[in-house]
Amino acid sequence: MTRRTIALLAAALLMVGIMAPAASAVPPDIITEEWVDYWYIGECDGFSMLTEDNMDVKIKFFYDKDGSVDRVHFHFAIDGIVYNSEDPSKTLTSSAHYTALTDENFEVWVQSGMYYRVEMPHGGVALMDAGRFVVDASGDEPIFTWNGGNHQILEEDFADICEALS
Repeated sequence: MTRRTIALLAAALLMVGIMAPAASAVPPDIITEEWVDYWYIGECDGFSMLTEDNMDVKIKFFYDKDGSVDRVHFHFAIDGIVYNSEDPSKTLTSSAHYTALTDENFEVWVQSGMYYRVEMPHGGVALMDAGRFVVDASGDEPIFTWNGGNHQILEEDFADICEALS
């Protein structure tokens, strides 16, 4: 999840540079992006768990009365697959729906929602990562504060997903 947050931060900073001069008043600007993202979840016995995610991202820029970016809201809708690195024919479907809010400097992020859900082949959930966390990126290294929820990826609780992908 860290790589996603950093990539989104970079994209948002780029968009602020493009959008801020064009801002003339209070109404927010809304940008919708579609991305494909690949990332590593973790290790199982003999293989890695990898993903391919189709991401629909809505970015909403809010401005102060002077036309400067005041805050930014992101909404993510993600559908994809998780697969076995040694046998890519072994896949599970995945989804995510969450919101990220940040200040004008992109130094503090508050994210909440379902960050990742992986379905078992015949029903049930192999992995769920949901809840709320805060990222303070104002220093040299981002600081993550988990405020609640089930965070199987962070806790590396992979028994069910490893079994399903074996």
